Amino acid sequence: MKLSFKLLLLLATYGCKHQVETISSEPSPVCLELAHEDSCQEFHLIPVPIGVEESTNDLPQSLNPSVNPNNPDEFVYLYAPTGGGIPQWTIRKHNSVTHEDVFMVNSPFPAYIALNWGKAGWISITTAYGKIYLIKEDGSMYHFLMNSGSVSDSPMDWLNDGKRFLYHRIHSGTEPYFYRIANLAGESLDSIETILSNFIINENNQIVGLHTVLEDVTYRTNVKIYDLNSKTERNIWQYTPSHYDDKITAFAWLPENQHCFFLKDEGLFKLNVSSGVVTQIKQSCNNKHIVSMDVSDNGKFILYTKRIRRVVSNTEIGWMDEIWKMDFNGCNEERILPQP
Repeated sequence: MKLSFKLLLLLATYGCKHQVETISSEPSPVCLELAHEDSCQEFHLIPVPIGVEESTNDLPQSLNPSVNPNNPDEFVYLYAPTGGGIPQWTIRKHNSVTHEDVFMVNSPFPAYIALNWGKAGWISITTAYGKIYLIKEDGSMYHFLMNSGSVSDSPMDWLNDGKRFLYHRIHSGTEPYFYRIANLAGESLDSIETILSNFIINENNQIVGLHTVLEDVTYRTNVKIYDLNSKTERNIWQYTPSHYDDKITAFAWLPENQHCFFLKDEGLFKLNVSSGVVTQIKQSCNNKHIVSMDVSDNGKFILYTKRIRRVVSNTEIGWMDEIWKMDFNGCNEERILPQP
């Protein structure tokens, strides 16, 4: 749904370190909504029989794309022939120009999985439970790397060389370190004392992530940057969640490192990390929303998973996860998978 005027006022009332929280007044692009099957119009089944099922989903699923940082035409993604029951996930590699689509490996996890393609040609396969697997981009050398034992929304991300990564680890005893930098052998190189979730690292080895704090009786969420070089941090933006699901679920840096995208209940947003100005790029609604994303390193497009409610039959409605591509302003949307 769109941000209401009251919510905009609420979001604008609190700042971080005297930073006024701002929602941009820039006009939304004219292509904010599509006028066909995945628009935000309500579904009306004709005829509407008694007992229409919305929980069954036998539609194929393609989601969680990660773009090759050395070749923006390639990406890896998760695929399951059906979303019903326990999905049988496989990891596939796709070329959006040649349309070559190849199987890489069966997923080691039945639940949530994150894929992350690093510059050195390694792809990580992780879950929120801290297990990290690696596979080379050519499909070779697939192996289990480590288990941090952490329960985190963002288990790991690559540093700019693609040979080191930052991962969330178990916090034990009085040890203040919540994160560690490790190499491709899983050996610890450094420890980081900060509290972040849903983090992602840019080319300058700066981390953007979330820190939720309790102030009086209200939970507020800080978006902040931690610099791995200077080991300093600063707040950028703060908001007060209006309900349980009103939370940021993912970040993606733009190549110039001055802006980042984030996903929230209302849709896709862009955040200026210097000014704290937030601009809504794409709207979510009850029939469609973006659930994961990645940005091409050449700075030309964003690749994302769009979850769309589709009419399967007169008695069934299903959800389908598809991979789409669009410009950074939310225009020129193009479905990549399944292929048109």
